[in-house]
Amino acid sequence: MKNRIFTFILFIIFSASLQAQSEADYKPALETLFNAFKERNYDLLKPLLDPNTKIADFPKGMNDRIIPQIMAQLPTPFSYSVIGKVEEKDGLRIKVFYSTINGAMEKSFLFNNQGKIIDFDVLEGASVMKKQFSQLTSRPDRVEIPFQIHNGIIYVNVLLNGKEEKFILDSGAPSLILNSDLKIVKNMPEASSKKSIAAKGVGGAIKNINEVHINVFNWNGIEIKDAKVLTMPLSHVGKYPFTGLIGYDVFKDYKLTFDYKKRIITATLNKEAEEYGKLLATIPFEMEHHLPVFRIDINGKTYKMGLDTGASANLLYEKYTEEIKNFIKNDNKALILGAANGVNARQGKIKTLKIGDLEYKDMSFAFENNTLDQINDGYKADIDGLLGYEFLRQHVTTVDFISKEIRIYSGT
Repeated sequence: MKNRIFTFILFIIFSASLQAQSEADYKPALETLFNAFKERNYDLLKPLLDPNTKIADFPKGMNDRIIPQIMAQLPTPFSYSVIGKVEEKDGLRIKVFYSTINGAMEKSFLFNNQGKIIDFDVLEGASVMKKQFSQLTSRPDRVEIPFQIHNGIIYVNVLLNGKEEKFILDSGAPSLILNSDLKIVKNMPEASSKKSIAAKGVGGAIKNINEVHINVFNWNGIEIKDAKVLTMPLSHVGKYPFTGLIGYDVFKDYKLTFDYKKRIITATLNKEAEEYGKLLATIPFEMEHHLPVFRIDINGKTYKMGLDTGASANLLYEKYTEEIKNFIKNDNKALILGAANGVNARQGKIKTLKIGDLEYKDMSFAFENNTLDQINDGYKADIDGLLGYEFLRQHVTTVDFISKEIRIYSGT
């Protein structure tokens, strides 16, 4: 009986310093990658990895935990050859043809100037890790979701393993994340306590990031079943108890309309735009990782802002306060709570700013660097600030992840 030979392609990205070099120069790295996958030996691969290698939407610093699990699931290659090279901003993408006997997959890697892999895209083909990536098992076409507001944060009801729990809707989170401080989460199966995964957030390092297995997550019909989900300590975020964060990966295929007056979120898959009163502005955005990014204008200067539904305060880099100092009032300091322990930051109101054709007056902002540095560094983003509750609450706002635009309505 003939063996069916399948093939998969691995994309390998090398540092800019390797771009002009011949194939022979990066042959040792290719051989190391091939042997590591062939032998399922993470110790061979590990010297090629940067400590903060990006692995899909997981927090950085998870190399030792995630990559061995994936390698254990990949088909074993028996040969390889280079079939293409593409120069990119951060390095050289090398396309490699791997022959296997039982699978077909694509992978991608990015090497920095020191020859270390900084982007390790290996989820495709690894079934266990795919379940960690919040795959929806039910997607209703349209659903209206009631919500509550506490200190500028959106709370919604969710059925988690059949029990109603409170969650925060947070587009600033890349995926579904559970609060490991709670007993209900600690008692879930497959949680790991042997090794802590490192990540960073407001106020510094976040520790004790692990994984648990959930049976069912049901958010008004939007459902995830039989999945692995990240956990981290979150009880210090806000003053209202909650079980987890609903992040971008859960609603990325939807249009979300926020009506703060009615306390309703409308999620729809319909490509046709629904109207919620008079259309006041349409703002195109680009996705930088999991954040919609668009531009605002303050005193004739343009700033790139990310939209974060979990942000109770708008943020702007403190370095910009000097150039807009005449547009800031009520300047003082306050504590901002985040995924770590929080930081003290300047805050005030910007007298006037424009988003699209709309003018917003006396919008509150916090001016600090740490949170924005962590986002830009961690997700390779390039934003000057974040807009959250103070922006969304003023009008009915549709965030259309399908058409990549924000539409602002007068409301009905």
